[in-house]
Amino acid sequence: MCGMGAATRGTLQAERGRDKTPELPVAMDGRTFAMHTILLGKTVVSVAATSNAGGELATTGSQPLPQSTGSATVAGRVVDGAGRPVAGVRVTVEGTGTSGVSDSAGSFAVARVPAGSWVVAAHRIGFRPSEVTVNVLPRQTERVTLKLEPTATTLATVVSEATVPGLERVGFADRKRIGMGRYLTSDQIAERRPMRTTELFETIPSIQVLPNGRGGFSLRSSRDGCVTVFIDGMQWTESGAGDLDMALTPEQISAVEVYSASTRPGEFTASGQSQCTAVVFWTKTRVGQRQ
Repeated sequence: MCGMGAATRGTLQAERGRDKTPELPVAMDGRTFAMHTILLGKTVVSVAATSNAGGELATTGSQPLPQSTGSATVAGRVVDGAGRPVAGVRVTVEGTGTSGVSDSAGSFAVARVPAGSWVVAAHRIGFRPSEVTVNVLPRQTERVTLKLEPTATTLATVVSEATVPGLERVGFADRKRIGMGRYLTSDQIAERRPMRTTELFETIPSIQVLPNGRGGFSLRSSRDGCVTVFIDGMQWTESGAGDLDMALTPEQISAVEVYSASTRPGEFTASGQSQCTAVVFWTKTRVGQRQ
């Protein structure tokens, strides 16, 4: 790719037939020539970028990759600017549907990653996102280190449910006054400062937060294992372990209700799941609370 300035920064994408890479970050960083190897489907494509004039995309060579889908692993560590491990970071191989969470040592592993060139991104509240580009081969483990820099975080103003008219309209305040379940309000959620939604339930005796072995977490009743989730009054169905944390972040939640099978209100009883524990989320968007 010719005609790029030595200070050029942008993204690069390769496409051949039905195969297409995600947009991969690229930077000349003062160089006059840079070589990038891209894994495109079952092919390795070498792309040269130069700061000379011309403006053409140049592929310098290609070779087939062994056929395989979802057999690779991306593993590594997440550290801060001082090299200290950062736990609880969501690490995602973007575009593959795979992700993991770093442990207390900052280590993570994302399995079942398809072969190809991917962007690995790390996200955690209080830190600026970080990303790196990796070339993943079938049945191989690609190791990376992600560095997170802290951001200046301003805590949101604590808001009581009494000042959120929308919670009155959806009946949350009335049900809380009756006291047949367990309830979390905006101020209680803010005090806990959870990094993921499922973390809110780690201190609720009737709910178990179980890891799925792939970096995600699911809710299970400590009584019979069955949990029915409602978001803004509508039943929400998890298609895979860890989906709840991806679908709803703590910053989006205004209030939470938890009911056993014997105390759940009729509006939170799903067909065929009358014996399940009910977990009800009300979002700030639904009740008109500023996020």
